[in-house]
Amino acid sequence: MSVEERYYAKPGPIAPLALVDEWLGIWLMTQWQCYKVTHYEPIPRSRQFIQDFGVVAAGAWVAVNPVTTAAVLQQRQTPPEAFQLRFYPLDDIEVLFYIGNADTRFMTARQTARADIFTMQVDPDLHSTEVVVLTNSNPFLNIFNPTAVALAQSRVQFSGYRYALDKESHQTFHTGEEARKKLGPITLASSGGF
Repeated sequence: MSVEERYYAKPGPIAPLALVDEWLGIWLMTQWQCYKVTHYEPIPRSRQFIQDFGVVAAGAWVAVNPVTTAAVLQQRQTPPEAFQLRFYPLDDIEVLFYIGNADTRFMTARQTARADIFTMQVDPDLHSTEVVVLTNSNPFLNIFNPTAVALAQSRVQFSGYRYALDKESHQTFHTGEEARKKLGPITLASSGGF
């Protein structure tokens, strides 16, 4: 059995990154933020995790600040928490997901992929939209209306897993190998870009 698993959005139905008493490392701010998991639970698709970001003019962007996104996720500060989420728009919009001020997810050197209403048709399990959000990582969304008419609503559905993390266990490492040598078996998941 491998003692270090590099995880990133496995195809198929979502499964937990780590179980209780296992180590979870999340890449954020150019280092691995490592915690022991104390509790986890699923967040099923439900109306409580549909967020309507409001009216969007034809061909326009709406920037959603971190406060609004944090309210959607309902993340606690103590104990620290992590979310493993998959998302998709319910309306004809395109969604860009950021961690922090400028760390866009799903990007190459010149382009950024956006989730839209067709994403679920080609990826029914939504593994291509999976993100990991750590407490205080300030996630936010940009919503784009690609249509020629204004939209009265711009809804996004979130689902996945929520993890309670042991604050006292928190350690940071620059490489996965350093984390594995110090902590033993660990799952490493990316939150920010590289």
